Amino acid sequence: MRKLGTIAAVLLLSTTACSFPGNSYDPGAQDALNIELGSIPAEVSAVIQKGSAPAPAQRRSVSEEESGKVLPLSAFRSFAAHQGSINSLDTSLNGLRVYTGGEDGKVLEHELFRAEDGATQLRTTLIYESSEPIFAVSLNPDGRLLAVAQNSLVFVIDTQSRTIIHRLSRASGRVGALTWDPKGSLLAIGRSNGEVLVWRIKSGPSAGEDDEDAIESYRGFGSPIIAIAFH
Repeated sequence: MRKLGTIAAVLLLSTTACSFPGNSYDPGAQDALNIELGSIPAEVSAVIQKGSAPAPAQRRSVSEEESGKVLPLSAFRSFAAHQGSINSLDTSLNGLRVYTGGEDGKVLEHELFRAEDGATQLRTTLIYESSEPIFAVSLNPDGRLLAVAQNSLVFVIDTQSRTIIHRLSRASGRVGALTWDPKGSLLAIGRSNGEVLVWRIKSGPSAGEDDEDAIESYRGFGSPIIAIAFH
């Protein structure tokens, strides 16, 4: 039975030196993150022993001091973001903005900024709200355009004006995955029926239009598309 009224939260980890009040953290060398934690359940170990999975990596216990250096709790800040689950999130290349889409039909922008006293603060802004859940969000490389999937509707929000500038209603059936090409001119769309659409946003006479001339279709996949990426 589904639990109603739950609060979904976002965790932000600064991957550069940060200055939350009373703390300074520098992640240092990346090889410091190679320590493995936890143990393998007995049933999984049995499968590994049968040769159907690779042998587990050598594990060792981690002291409290070591774990503090690898991932200090003070590097995280958590905050209430959505009512219900967060279905998708994407981050700007500089790591200062996070966009989330939730079961509550909201698209939120979360931005880290430096306050006058030098402390790192978090500002959350509602940029879209509907009664229908959001299934995917994807920010283009320059951070100007945010693609959003809501059931079969895909639309693009200008993150500066916070207005919808493109809509695509031709992707019938639920859309579960979105991603931009490296130039930010093509948007790949993964559907629940296994079809992949590529929508031209910034090139050609029909770019950005709700028109089949702006879409390429790739079929033949037998299961829902839940993640997609450009080479």
